[in-house]
Amino acid sequence: MDTLTLDGKKAWVESSPTKVFDIDHKTEKVGCFSLGLTILSMKTHLMEYYQVIKYLWCFLREIGDGS
Repeated sequence: MDTLTLDGKKAWVESSPTKVFDIDHKTEKVGCFSLGLTILSMKTHLMEYYQVIKYLWCFLREIGDGS
């Protein structure tokens, strides 16, 4: 996203059918402002959720095996 020009970012934001993205005019970064998260924060949270889900999946497999 950082490689896009400001016009490119505007076009990307306007192309979203859900209209949850906007541009922070101070930083010129695209954010998901309806959730109060920037794109980077969203990626970080997704990785954290992935780790939790992965741990739970392994735990449930152990229970299912009777171990």
